[in-house]
Amino acid sequence: MIDNILNTTQVKEILEKNPEAEFSLQRVKVMMEGGGHIIAGYHIFEGHLPKMIHVKGSDIWNYVAKT
Repeated sequence: MIDNILNTTQVKEILEKNPEAEFSLQRVKVMMEGGGHIIAGYHIFEGHLPKMIHVKGSDIWNYVAKT
């Protein structure tokens, strides 16, 4: 599944072809020294995958920095 992770350039290309494309976001958690964790970012996948955050079209930029 790691081969299917998209970068922001790929997301932009997909959105140019299909502005209503669906994406699934998997949280990347980082454990903090002393306990706890933070969300450091997201792995992006094309399509609707179970147990992930689902976004459609340009809503992805609410979660992922558009670089």
